[in-house]
Amino acid sequence: MKLRLKGPDNEARETFLSNEPVWIGRDMDNDIIVTDRTVSRHQCRFVLDEHGAAWVEDADSRYGVCVNGSRVETKRQVLPGDLIEFGQWQGEVVDELMETTQSQPDVTDPVPAPADLSRAITRQTRIVPPVRKKASTNAAYIVVLGILAVAAAVVIALMVLDS
Repeated sequence: MKLRLKGPDNEARETFLSNEPVWIGRDMDNDIIVTDRTVSRHQCRFVLDEHGAAWVEDADSRYGVCVNGSRVETKRQVLPGDLIEFGQWQGEVVDELMETTQSQPDVTDPVPAPADLSRAITRQTRIVPPVRKKASTNAAYIVVLGILAVAAAVVIALMVLDS
């Protein structure tokens, strides 16, 4: 599932949804950052449940989130074709499988390379302006690199002791 958003001046945002929440708001720690003053610092979040259904949850924002004209009080399931609104932004959830089967393939399109396929499978976010990675994600990478460095040092030490 993808989330497509359109804001003022035809600003566009698109992101793949997963079981990890996608936060939207003005604050820099959101996954999708919007500069619209009618959007709260933490407006809402989108997530897929264990069955692949998309949900939107209002983050106690000032002006709220509406789905098909009805305000979301806490959490609500969103289906492809539902109109999602907050601030001056409108959006929809898109099922890529339905979108793919409805469009006819272009036989002139090149076959994607394996790297392109792996990128298509993982969660991607196309955002303008670019979004910083969260500090917790960077910290996790640093911890993993540290563990790998320690493991490499242990292997080298064992090789030296054996010789």
